[in-house]
Amino acid sequence: MPEQRLVQPNPPPEAFNIPADAVADLVVELDYKNTLSADELNAIQLYRRTGDFLSASMLFLRSNTLLERELT
Repeated sequence: MPEQRLVQPNPPPEAFNIPADAVADLVVELDYKNTLSADELNAIQLYRRTGDFLSASMLFLRSNTLLERELT
């Protein structure tokens, strides 16, 4: 990769060389037909919350894993 020397701190952007009609071909079309149902999304969110809770619990208890000291 060739070296690039900057003559000013924030140079302006370089010229846009892509033709305007080619930009329209770059549009992304999403398929909304195969998305998750509300019940499936809720189940995933609950699973993630459970994992977050377990992770936080493990971090909290890491110095007292066997609960040899009373929790404060």
